[in-house]
Amino acid sequence: MESELLHSYAPGMRDFLKSYARQRPYRLASLTLVVLLGLDVAAVASLGGPEWLAFLLGLPIYIVLVGITYHRLRDANLSANWLVLMIISPTFGPKWESSGWLVLYAANLLLLVPIALGWLVGKMPANSDGAPNVR
Repeated sequence: MESELLHSYAPGMRDFLKSYARQRPYRLASLTLVVLLGLDVAAVASLGGPEWLAFLLGLPIYIVLVGITYHRLRDANLSANWLVLMIISPTFGPKWESSGWLVLYAANLLLLVPIALGWLVGKMPANSDGAPNVR
């Protein structure tokens, strides 16, 4: 069920995000967005900029990445609940600290799980009731 707000205020955005729901366009778009996020953080950190600047520059990129991943998972008949891994920010396990404010945890790799599913899973048949598969 999609939000009425999305339909009324941004019909072009919904169509844009849905255009990346197929596997081949999703692969290129998601790879590009993940690289852009990495470059954003690396550039701001190396220039000594504040962490809020990296957040503000990366937020629109990340929102588009979550949006196209949502549509890719729905196109593959997978549950959108996998997006929870992209929304939570785990801070456990081994960590790597740079000289500045940048700290990366091994658990941060969990956000790549829904993206990997979008890359690897083709179109799966829906359940008998038409609901997506919960895998």
